[in-house]
Amino acid sequence: LIASFLSLANGLILGSSATFFIYLDEGSRAIYSMVMVGIMAGTIATSHGYRPVFIGLVIPLLCAVATVWLFPESSTLSTLQTYSLFILIVCLGLLLYASSRDVYKAFGESYETRQKLETALESERNANAAKTRFLAAASHDLRQPLHTMSMLSAALTLQDLNTKSRNIAENMNTAMADLSGELDSLLDISKLDAGIMRVRPTTFLLTKTLDRITSNYRELAERKQLSLNVNTVDNIHLNIDKSLFERVIRNLLDNAIKYTNEGSVSISSERHGDGCTIIVSDTGIGIPKEEQGRVKEEFYQLNNPERDRQKGLGLGLSIVWRLLPLIDAQLTMKSELNVGTQYELTIPCVSPKNNPVSLIEKPVFQQTEKLLKRHTGTRVLIVEDDKDVRQGTKTLLESSGFKVLEAVSSSSAIVVAQSYKIDIALVDLRLPNGDSGFTTIKSLKKIEPQLPIIIVSGESSPDVLQQAVSAECEFLVKPVDIHELIYEIDRSLTRSTVSI
Repeated sequence: LIASFLSLANGLILGSSATFFIYLDEGSRAIYSMVMVGIMAGTIATSHGYRPVFIGLVIPLLCAVATVWLFPESSTLSTLQTYSLFILIVCLGLLLYASSRDVYKAFGESYETRQKLETALESERNANAAKTRFLAAASHDLRQPLHTMSMLSAALTLQDLNTKSRNIAENMNTAMADLSGELDSLLDISKLDAGIMRVRPTTFLLTKTLDRITSNYRELAERKQLSLNVNTVDNIHLNIDKSLFERVIRNLLDNAIKYTNEGSVSISSERHGDGCTIIVSDTGIGIPKEEQGRVKEEFYQLNNPERDRQKGLGLGLSIVWRLLPLIDAQLTMKSELNVGTQYELTIPCVSPKNNPVSLIEKPVFQQTEKLLKRHTGTRVLIVEDDKDVRQGTKTLLESSGFKVLEAVSSSSAIVVAQSYKIDIALVDLRLPNGDSGFTTIKSLKKIEPQLPIIIVSGESSPDVLQQAVSAECEFLVKPVDIHELIYEIDRSLTRSTVSI
């Protein structure tokens, strides 16, 4: 109503200008008429053809045009020309009205289409959020017993075992590592959905990294009687997140070996200017052209309708494509059915002279025994409501020389913290009766602000991961490898000592 009123007022003001043009010559009146017609035509677009607004402006302007031609001070037009001009002005009004009607109809249809599209997008967002919550919940429930087994198995490997017993323990660790890898894929999806995948660039030598990665796949390739070929160029350095880069290469290699039944899998590197290309190719089953657009989809697998676990979850390539922006890389794929597939990963190179970062890889796994000796007698508070998980973690840490204190809730953790001197706390997030690990962390920080805290949880939803980042605590996802756990404990304790 207000828009219609303002449009009418605008039309009357503009139309009143006609009183000045009836005293001018025909050329001036023609120019005036063209300007008015232009304004009327433009009103169709600006009002989206909405009739009350359109009519409120157009009718006064049509009357103004008619006035300057039908009632001029002096005119050379005959009666026939005058009537013809009047009919022309009426036809112009009808044409403008018809145009506004069509524009308004099109606008209404586009609005309905946009509403449907927004509804569809909202449904897709809700479905994606539900999927993420399901993955996080399923991941947590599966990680709890796996974490218990991992802690007990790790504690077993630290004992003085005979060869046969040690082989059994190592096979258990291998099986749990495989299952943990599947769960890590679910966690990666949650992290990427949450937008909190940490990126930590470091400079490293490409050849050394590729050699180490491919060495881990030689046994798998030999079991399938495949030839695993490596041909890399020396002296190529990258400055990206090394762990994310390795994740991409491992997923590509894993996919190549998984879908190659005979022949070979090859990985090579080429230098070109300021960049390099890493090529992973195979002589596998290939991907049909009509299916190649789906390789980025989550859980999509070729020729695996029975969901054979040995073929993974179908997340590898989906994760690869979502990790590419984080390592400043581009990936192209060429594939032919029954011939093979080739992936080309293009990444910028750097000069180590311009990036004076140590090229020595972080010796996390090799220095576990050294780190254990450094922290013998360290008091660790475990806040965990699951008895089996708590006992497994306690067994591992005590066999490693730590002194362990236990709590099952925020309130019991406060009692322990007030009664004993605690060096570090390992806190689970899901606690009983509505309690939360974040509540525990806040309570412990009030008692000892400098207390280093590591979150050890199977929770992996985007919201939880975001909260963990805000809490400024290290986040380890169950099941935790013993080397990773000891390394993070050492790093947290060292950082805490330095800050004090």
